[in-house]
Amino acid sequence: MTTQISSRIFINSLAALGSTITVIAYKINKDRCYAHNPCPHTQAEHTCQDTSVPSTGIKWINNWDEREPKPRDPASGPCGCNREERPSAKRNIFLIRHGDYDMFGRLANLNPQGIVQSEFTGERLSDLGHKYDIILHSTMRRAMETADIIRKYIPQTMMTSSPLLREGAPIKSEPLTSYRPPSEQIKCDGERIEKAFRVHFHRADAWKKEDTFEIMICHANVIRYFVCRAMQFPPEAWLRFGLCNCSITWLIIHPNGRVELKSLGDSAAVGCISTIVTNNGRFSVEAEISDEEKYPFPAPPKSSTPWDHNWDNREPRPFAASEILVKDMGSSGDYCEIDPKTIKAPIAKRNIFLIRHGHYKRSNGQLSEAGKMQALLTAERLNKLGYWYNTTVFTSTMIRAKQTTQLIQMVIPRLKIKEIDKISEGCPCLPDPLPGHKIESDGERIEKAFTKYFHRADHRQTKDSYELVVIHGNVIRYFVCRALQFTPDAWTRFTLNNCSITWLVIHPNGRVELKAMGDAEHLPPELITTA
Repeated sequence: MTTQISSRIFINSLAALGSTITVIAYKINKDRCYAHNPCPHTQAEHTCQDTSVPSTGIKWINNWDEREPKPRDPASGPCGCNREERPSAKRNIFLIRHGDYDMFGRLANLNPQGIVQSEFTGERLSDLGHKYDIILHSTMRRAMETADIIRKYIPQTMMTSSPLLREGAPIKSEPLTSYRPPSEQIKCDGERIEKAFRVHFHRADAWKKEDTFEIMICHANVIRYFVCRAMQFPPEAWLRFGLCNCSITWLIIHPNGRVELKSLGDSAAVGCISTIVTNNGRFSVEAEISDEEKYPFPAPPKSSTPWDHNWDNREPRPFAASEILVKDMGSSGDYCEIDPKTIKAPIAKRNIFLIRHGHYKRSNGQLSEAGKMQALLTAERLNKLGYWYNTTVFTSTMIRAKQTTQLIQMVIPRLKIKEIDKISEGCPCLPDPLPGHKIESDGERIEKAFTKYFHRADHRQTKDSYELVVIHGNVIRYFVCRALQFTPDAWTRFTLNNCSITWLVIHPNGRVELKAMGDAEHLPPELITTA
């Protein structure tokens, strides 16, 4: 009965708003310029000194692709180089993971689910309306079959293949997981995958005047490594990401060399994300490559910062029999008496869904008509996932976040809203690279929110939890950097669409996995906004 009521509310709401979609689309395009401001403030918000977590000291390398324009005569322009030699176009690279396949079959063909996934993704790419320049795919069968299906939806696009994009083990991961390939395989695969990155990832040629849209259809390990390298994150962090089959990861390489992650792991099969096989780190015998395909191209060295297993101060430890009073981590900090023999390591996972608020009016901070539609579609997407979410949904005290949460509650009425001031919008720390304009820092407040709410599950929790948090773009981006143990000043290297879903999983052993970042596949193209 509840489901019927929720569906009726959702349908009626969309019907009421549907007639305004043309006007909304016009207003959205007009507001897109705000997306480049990393710290929008429309209400009186907190400002304090920057006391957040310090940078790792690893700065952004502007000439990462060795295509930085060389200095010439200072009179030739403000940047000291000839105008003709400066890139002006952006490269949009869509990294698509292949569809689900028969892992134990001799040919490793796509299975029926993988075919359906490929159809969904092809349709989604077509709906986005871009003029794609090329489809580049791996030479492995499952990637080739995925590419053939996707090309049916964009038939005018040129298609070619590259053996460099085949699946493999790029580098020893940090932290270690159950996937531990032999060192010989890592050396062989790593050199090839690193060469693939250097060949295919760079800013546009100077003679290119129009933005390009390129599709690469390959494999989870390869995509995750490419993301780490492009974003200048530690390459050994690649297994901190999780990718669904046929998901879309969108990277933009700007003319000045800045790299922007628009989304990671967008699932085009709307409503089916919970049934899609993730297949983290496993691949069939077909992944082996011949001697001719081995490349003497050494992978970059690992960073000197290892994974901190006790990042949340909840690493299980043995207790002496004399210890009677211990801090109850599941409470507000009160102490209680427990039997030391009952202390156990956590066994449950925490699934945290970070949802950015909907599009809003900058004049009063309230949701626009587009933002209301976005919120309702997001609620329907969450509902279709089929998870039993924790009753309490957390949101900030800002109007746009509260209104988004209230609309989600209309579709999932059992949710109870709790407002928290600490997770209101702000600027967590000075970003690297710098945005080119002055910003205030709200680092102390946002860092306190992270340390309070991000940790592994309590040892008494026996079932995985699914938690909803409706907040803001800057806060989400900072939380992701902190949870994955990336340098916190990298938060502006991500872009988040309004009402997109970012999914973090905190495992019982403290390992953190980013399942999706900025997933907005439930929104039609005309409702995708970043303002």
